[in-house]
Amino acid sequence: MKHATPAVVMAAVLGMAVLAGAIPAAVADESVTDSVQDAVATAQALFTIHGTDAFEQISDTDAFGEFVFVLNATDMVTVASSDFPELEGQVTFVLSRTDYTQEDLMEHLARCDGLWMLYEFTPEPDVTLTEILWLSELDGYIFGSGFFLPELDLPEWLQSWYDEQLRTMVRMLNAEAGCECP
Repeated sequence: MKHATPAVVMAAVLGMAVLAGAIPAAVADESVTDSVQDAVATAQALFTIHGTDAFEQISDTDAFGEFVFVLNATDMVTVASSDFPELEGQVTFVLSRTDYTQEDLMEHLARCDGLWMLYEFTPEPDVTLTEILWLSELDGYIFGSGFFLPELDLPEWLQSWYDEQLRTMVRMLNAEAGCECP
């Protein structure tokens, strides 16, 4: 069996350090996570004041700073989307792309003010974007926002490590938000 030379080991360590830096600074930057949570709170405030008429306002504005979407909690149909209004009326949030069943998700949202999660969004065929979402439920609707992660072309073994780091960060964000979720 060959042993790695010190240069190979150092290159691997440096590569992992660079990759660790590629994990979005947004995850660690409270201003970004705060703005995502604020966007959801603003959309919920509009809903509290205007009822379902707020959905049109949410879809017709870019005033949130972050993208915002609203799902019917019963059937997960998109009822409003600030960045993708063409997806309204469709089931675009697919729970099989998360670690939650609908029952688990609703249980967590009932217990917590909100929930952070990793999600893979497919706005069109052959396009998949990874994002970190903040979801919060109000009166039968799930309000959400988040930020997209950079696309990295990593070897499979390194992608697994990166994915685990992201899951750990999401757990930490949930703990900070007061929701200890898996």
